[in-house]
Amino acid sequence: TSCRGERHSRRRSVSHAQLMHDKGRSLQDFSRRMWLHQLLEGVHTANEET
Repeated sequence: TSCRGERHSRRRSVSHAQLMHDKGRSLQDFSRRMWLHQLLEGVHTANEET
């Protein structure tokens, strides 16, 4: 039973690591989109002023 518990725990920790990796990528993607949005807003505003 101990071996089975360890295997289950290891599998859970791998899926937890994958979840955290995906969450990190998602946050990075979101911040990149926000940065791009702000950048494009600045370009759009500059076009209106000229």
